[in-house]
Amino acid sequence: MNSQIAVVLVNYNGYRDTAECIDSILKSSINSAIVVVDSASKENEAEKLRLAYPIIAVIQSNVNLGFAGASNIGIRFALNNGYEYVLLLNNDTVVGAKTIEELASIANENIVSTALIYHYDEPSMIWYAGGSINRLTGRVRHFERVASKQNQTFASGCCMMVRREVFRDVGILDESYFMYCEDTDFCIRLLQSGKEIKLNTNAVLWHKVGRSAGRASDLAIYYNIRNMLKCVASHRAYFYFPAYSFLLVITTLKALRYKLSGKGNYKAVLLAFKDHFKKNYGHSRF
Repeated sequence: MNSQIAVVLVNYNGYRDTAECIDSILKSSINSAIVVVDSASKENEAEKLRLAYPIIAVIQSNVNLGFAGASNIGIRFALNNGYEYVLLLNNDTVVGAKTIEELASIANENIVSTALIYHYDEPSMIWYAGGSINRLTGRVRHFERVASKQNQTFASGCCMMVRREVFRDVGILDESYFMYCEDTDFCIRLLQSGKEIKLNTNAVLWHKVGRSAGRASDLAIYYNIRNMLKCVASHRAYFYFPAYSFLLVITTLKALRYKLSGKGNYKAVLLAFKDHFKKNYGHSRF
């Protein structure tokens, strides 16, 4: 198994975070290949990574492909080179010594495994202990504590161990999302194909939450709202009938709240609406 796992990281102007993540992977109890896809970072970060870590594969894109597009490059590389497992992992994480081994131990052609994720800045606080997709509201919930009877229907793109057969059956990430909600879309396709999502609590990592786009930045608000609407609209057979209308109402109320509070974020909500209805997806110039 030691030569069967490829860990795919996306780097976008995040050299220090990526380096810390790589260092933690190299200390793992099981060997794995590391594939870094650099999505048009500034300051020639791809070359810096090659020089610092000559044993890893670094693939450089000349354009910013977002999380989905860059991850797909890594996925294709891993599959084309014969790896049996692909671990999609955020570059702003640090993994435990046995995390990768534990994830691979339960992943198979019918199960995607995920880890218990803590906040990097508050190492004992859980950020993700599994999750669920609410079919009535269209929203995703992270469980904040471990419970035996939780129904896992959502694995965060922050950490997913996927066997190659799963990609054969379900496909890779939908690049039209660019960033945010591509993991929700992927999980829905998993569930519709009869696959399961399982949390392995022996697999742990720590996530620098919000580093990539900021927790409440205009960019994060825009992509989250646009892509949630797209996801529910694209999977109407999965969601219950009120879900799409519910999202339209709560996002409209959110825009009004931002407007009345004097924040500029309401413009991000309005643009998300506009682009969704015009089907302007992919990389926004927002």
